[in-house]
Amino acid sequence: MRDFFKERLPEIKVIAPEGLYLVWVDMRSLDMDKDELEKFMLGKAYLWLDEGYIFGTGGEGFGRFNVACPLSILQCALEQLEKAIKEL
Repeated sequence: MRDFFKERLPEIKVIAPEGLYLVWVDMRSLDMDKDELEKFMLGKAYLWLDEGYIFGTGGEGFGRFNVACPLSILQCALEQLEKAIKEL
């Protein structure tokens, strides 16, 4: 996952996970408020993440990916995000 972002979406930062399968992704570089980011993720990237703001104001601009899924599903999700960002 980190290699994908590093190579294809370097403006998005992946936070090294401390737990098992939940990965925080810093999307503040997209310069969207929490409502815009949530709308973008659902309506353009077609992803339903745990939006960081639900964990407090320090989480605004972050999304939490659950990577406990088949690699093919994760790859599809990352490609959907990449496509949506490229269309901004």
